[in-house]
Amino acid sequence: MRAAQKTLCADSGIGDGFENRTGPRFMTLQGAEETLLIFVQKIIFQQSFATIFSGHPVAAEPIQSLNDDAAVVIRAKRSAYLNPPLPGETWTILGRWVDIVGYGRQFDAIRATRTRPQGRLIVPFIASRVDGIGPVRAARLWDRFADTLPDVLKRHDVAALAAVLAPAQPALSRRLAEDLLRAWSALESEAAVLTWLQNKGIDDVRAAARILEVIGGRAIEVLNHNPYVLVSLLPWKRVDDVAQRLLNESSLVGETRSDARRLVGAADSLVKDVVSDGDTLIAAPDLPVKLAKKLGVSERSSLVKRCIQVAERNFALLASPKGWRAPGCALLEHELAAKLRALASTVSMQWDPARGGRWLDSLSVEQRAASEKVLGLPLAVLAGGAGTGKTTTVRAICDAWEASDGKVVLCALSGKATVVLTKKASGSGRPRSAMTLFRLLRELDSSGSGSAASLPPPGRTLFVVDEASMVDLGQWHRLVDLLPAGSRLLMVGDPAQLPPIGMGIVFHHLCEIDALTAKLETVHRQAGTSGIPAVAADIREGRRPSLSVFSGRAAAVSFVDATDQEITGAIQDVVKELGGFVRGRHALQIICPSNDRHPASVRRVNAAFQLTCRQPGAEIVEGYRGQFFATDDPVLFLRNDYATELRNGSLGHVVSADEDGRRLLVDFDGNRHTFVGEQLMDLDLAYAMTCHKAQGSQCESVVIPIYESRLLDPSWIYTALTRAERQVVFVGNDRIFLAALSGLPAWRRRNTGFQLDLKM
Repeated sequence: MRAAQKTLCADSGIGDGFENRTGPRFMTLQGAEETLLIFVQKIIFQQSFATIFSGHPVAAEPIQSLNDDAAVVIRAKRSAYLNPPLPGETWTILGRWVDIVGYGRQFDAIRATRTRPQGRLIVPFIASRVDGIGPVRAARLWDRFADTLPDVLKRHDVAALAAVLAPAQPALSRRLAEDLLRAWSALESEAAVLTWLQNKGIDDVRAAARILEVIGGRAIEVLNHNPYVLVSLLPWKRVDDVAQRLLNESSLVGETRSDARRLVGAADSLVKDVVSDGDTLIAAPDLPVKLAKKLGVSERSSLVKRCIQVAERNFALLASPKGWRAPGCALLEHELAAKLRALASTVSMQWDPARGGRWLDSLSVEQRAASEKVLGLPLAVLAGGAGTGKTTTVRAICDAWEASDGKVVLCALSGKATVVLTKKASGSGRPRSAMTLFRLLRELDSSGSGSAASLPPPGRTLFVVDEASMVDLGQWHRLVDLLPAGSRLLMVGDPAQLPPIGMGIVFHHLCEIDALTAKLETVHRQAGTSGIPAVAADIREGRRPSLSVFSGRAAAVSFVDATDQEITGAIQDVVKELGGFVRGRHALQIICPSNDRHPASVRRVNAAFQLTCRQPGAEIVEGYRGQFFATDDPVLFLRNDYATELRNGSLGHVVSADEDGRRLLVDFDGNRHTFVGEQLMDLDLAYAMTCHKAQGSQCESVVIPIYESRLLDPSWIYTALTRAERQVVFVGNDRIFLAALSGLPAWRRRNTGFQLDLKM
């Protein structure tokens, strides 16, 4: 099998190491698309992303004669079906036959829809879908009604069904009959909605699933009344095409292009667009331009003006002095500001300088002043750039608060950041454990009062949120809403770093409120030897940094000029000069502006180094994202798993790979974990990663490809730069680098409505 895999690598065009590998494992397509009607017999594999099941063509009845040897194996990605299949159901499946090395001939589904069972196949369907109706009672219904059973179900004849199901137990029999009718109605509604949507040009299975989930069996009625409710699920162009066709079919509608439902839908679609970009507000000059584009008219058209009026009247847009706000975001911003204002004015436990002051003695004058200010405020911000000693200051603040009989809870957004925070915030004899923000929110929510097992009692607790620049509006709103009475909140971060992936800006705005914020600005000598803090300070202040010429391993920040055609080879040369990727050390990281497409994107860099670092003859295991894993590969864990104590962002390396068993043994900081089959979904290669993935972590050396990307700006470059402790090498186009540095940082380009006025 390894020979086959080597041939695949050679023939797939990835000899240069930077071609993307996608698609099923060693799959050979056979023939054209065809449709099968399948009776589902057994679920072989089922996860959120795919299902593999076996079944029999319905034409192969009688069922009693079917066996596993005659079964067809169906592979269906999640995008192919609404809800996962169950044994006993009948499905119509569009797809094609494939041959997969090691697995044989299978049917690869393009679209799979649950179908009303035919004939006696209704028996296993009923037995599998309704609790309390097993094979015996289902067979009894067939014996009584035979081919007329679907008609009995369609008539909702509860009495007729109850008389057969459990005649000796009238109450139970009626309940079973009602449950059966609900299951049958759901099946028929699903089939009817799917057929209707497909006839209207909507064949996106995931969109159909969301429509059924949100609207339910009334989807046809609701969409006929207002098809523009689909804007949250589908691109505007598709919604507008389908909706205008539906409105034109109605004899009650005149001019569809000016219909109020369309105008509100255009505004809703625009709000969805801006929120997905992180904004919560549309600037006044931008709104007419963007709405005109949605409506397909000139921005001076009277239709644009009417659209704004109708949208405001229907609360699709909220007018404000700076522009128009997204209504849901405006509510979150307003409530968060009110809660933060209340928190800032809270009279709570005070720290005791006599008992806690000695823990501040080792700090610099600036750090001590910042600590004393923070300790005196129920709501505080500690802001500082690279090398200013934020974590040292936080550790001292925690020590002083605990010495005053207070309690401390540490958290950060990413799992990787919690590992760093746990290590650096723990003092001698004072171990501290940080948790992810997600876990903290879950525990606060479940306790109701902050009294979960891992949380201290309310009233004396200082909650510290590190890497606070990464936290979005919704997360801040939920955290502040759940904080127990009497709590204190300290936000710690660097406002020069990237803003949150999600909507809104909170931390960066709070940093500009002097009454709340303590700033650290002095770069300390021991932190400045690499030159990284000095370059970071230049970028933060808008100055052009002075970079050295790359000359191998050194404590320095340098630039290697390379075109797009040269960049891949240049990255490989730089990595080699830096000593390469050493098993288990995670001392070197490549941070890329994009995930895909460019030759120096995350996926292509990972694929290249996976090939070049692989030992000859090594077994390889295919993952679920088109990547391959082999012994010694660095890997990234992709979710928080508190059972195994692995965090989203945990770094490890592959100890061994079992190709035939599709199994990996991975070492995470001395703790070994096995990943088999679908568990590989939790892993990705980690030679390279995006800046957001790297945020919150640190390593010895960082290589940063520079190429044209909409993400490149001062905050992106600054964040990538400050992931390194000793050496940074930029590789790419110097012109693009300087252009990116001359732009506004990402957070200043966001349009938001959040404001906190402490005097209100």
